[in-house]
Amino acid sequence: MNYGKFLYKKKRIIKKKNNKILQIKEIKFRPVTNNNDYIIKTKKIIKFLKNGNKTKITIKFKGRETIHKNLGENILERIKKNICDNLKIAIIESFSKKLENQQLLMILAPKNNSI
Repeated sequence: MNYGKFLYKKKRIIKKKNNKILQIKEIKFRPVTNNNDYIIKTKKIIKFLKNGNKTKITIKFKGRETIHKNLGENILERIKKNICDNLKIAIIESFSKKLENQQLLMILAPKNNSI
């Protein structure tokens, strides 16, 4: 038996075992999302972040809703205030105020101490 080959395979197994697969979970909002739906979805976001997953928040506009981009921005600011500022369990990785493909995006990453 080749001892060097044995050690190499053992190191590979340990590295594979220690790797954590990173997942990005997505929550979709609409500009006309009701308050109750907002509360349920923010609880889901908090659950994803506490499990150590990144969370992508998408606000989807349809038809003439694109005129009221400020409604979507208000939802994102509200999420930012509730999750990042008050609870302090997440860091904003990207925050686009620009409308792309009729969507506004924000990506939240969990803080290291919340995992």
